[in-house]
Amino acid sequence: MWKPMLVACCVLMLLSACGGGGSDTSSETSEAGSAADVSDAAEVEDAGTAVSDGGFSVEDEMVCRANMEGLAMFLMHESSMMGSCPETLADLQTLSPAYASMEIVCCGVPYEYEPDGADFTLTCPNGHGNVVNEETSWQW
Repeated sequence: MWKPMLVACCVLMLLSACGGGGSDTSSETSEAGSAADVSDAAEVEDAGTAVSDGGFSVEDEMVCRANMEGLAMFLMHESSMMGSCPETLADLQTLSPAYASMEIVCCGVPYEYEPDGADFTLTCPNGHGNVVNEETSWQW
């Protein structure tokens, strides 16, 4: 179970370092015609963005889930070191500089976090799923 969390964390760090990733506009430009026909690059990006059931892009959902897996990995680590989970996600961010850079929101809305001793539940408020300890509600 740690491998998917590690992969998700690496993907999240890469997306963060690249400014959130983005989409391949070369294929979208060919679909929309030549680059000269496109007046605004934002229109091309919007034309190629898939939307999930909740109205968020599939990319938003994937980033959110990877972010929750990264947070879960850090929460599990801190729980094993301290014997219990931090009271809040903000408390987690103060424990290490590595944690401070983690996003604790999805699309601007804070994750719902419920610690219970050494266990926790982390839920996306936008319906992208939840993590209970190291178990996710989705499969990659």
